[in-house]
Amino acid sequence: MNKATNFRYGFSITKGALFLEETMLLLKSVTLGDIKEDVDIDFGFLPQNSETGRSTIGKEIVKRIQSTDWDEIWLNFFDFEDTDKKLILLYVSASYHDILQDCLIEVYHKRWLSMSKTLSREDISYWIDEKAGVRPELLEIKEYTRKKVAQVLFRFLYESKLVVNETITPVEISPDLIDMFLKRGEKWFLEVSHQKI
Repeated sequence: MNKATNFRYGFSITKGALFLEETMLLLKSVTLGDIKEDVDIDFGFLPQNSETGRSTIGKEIVKRIQSTDWDEIWLNFFDFEDTDKKLILLYVSASYHDILQDCLIEVYHKRWLSMSKTLSREDISYWIDEKAGVRPELLEIKEYTRKKVAQVLFRFLYESKLVVNETITPVEISPDLIDMFLKRGEKWFLEVSHQKI
């Protein structure tokens, strides 16, 4: 379910949350083979204002896609409803960003299991402060970066509709996507996102 704790958190997560629009543009503009092969991509099709911004976000999305090694999900991506797409992107991001996976398990899911109906960015900030006791890299970053990490972690939950107005909300994904997760052996994500399986 969760990775061993001998890794260090990376903080490229501060680049943004789901990137649904950008991911769809990338998948329409570049073949999956080129994404997986790490071909040099011109991200001029992305909506960000600057070339640097487009490149930074484009490369982040490519890394997330590469981290899954799950061609089927990308080849069928446009067949899914937006709710499914958002949960796919949350899963992919949690697969790439260990801090997001830990936050989903240790904050979001734990609050849901305790029947707490609320979750705020401050709750995530508090978790980061607590986590710093066992994750020294969280103490090595500036306070601004820690706040940005908490903000982006919360934005993932908000954009995927798992939290609306600081209230934990149920989001149901399609039976087809549930089957894909189960066949892939990714039951942990279905449990964390509170799917009926």
